[in-house]
Amino acid sequence: MRGPLVRWMRAYTATAVQLPYRGVHKPARGLVFERYSILSRQAVMVARVEAGKVGSEAIDSEHLLMGIVCVHPDLFTSLGIEVELDSLREQSEEFRPPSTPIPNSRDLPVSEDASRILQQAAAMADERHNREVRTEHLLLSIIEAPCHGARLLAKHGPVREKLLTVVSNVVGMPPQTGTPASEEALKAALDSPPQN
Repeated sequence: MRGPLVRWMRAYTATAVQLPYRGVHKPARGLVFERYSILSRQAVMVARVEAGKVGSEAIDSEHLLMGIVCVHPDLFTSLGIEVELDSLREQSEEFRPPSTPIPNSRDLPVSEDASRILQQAAAMADERHNREVRTEHLLLSIIEAPCHGARLLAKHGPVREKLLTVVSNVVGMPPQTGTPASEEALKAALDSPPQN
């Protein structure tokens, strides 16, 4: 089951064109995940699984939010908010009712909102001279976008200012690697049965 998601991530990574662009590579088509931290990549993979579980035809902002919650719950703890994955799943039904699950072997496109979020996260990392796009950048991009993920987060109170402080402190930090907990969360997402 893990193979198709790995191929999916590699397919997006392979769309880079080697052109200088503010110190990074400019995407030709699709999105470039080479600069994404291990946790950010895991979050995107979980987002794909979450989208498939509810039969969504595209990975959207709420799925990205679920991915971050799943692999990096400590980020939310540091912001002083409690976000439960099951609660997010329930609340996201207001945007898109569940339908027939989509198997992990099938590729899903990234929605326009999610695409903007992923690109904005990379731009934020560039502006702050971060070598990698971290989960903090993804979360800040979700909060600043007019999207479903931002609406779900708004229910937990204002976190933007706290998150800006966290993002400003990532400069010079070691690379964001996966943790045993994030790997276990990813494995659990991949192994869990689809919802109906």
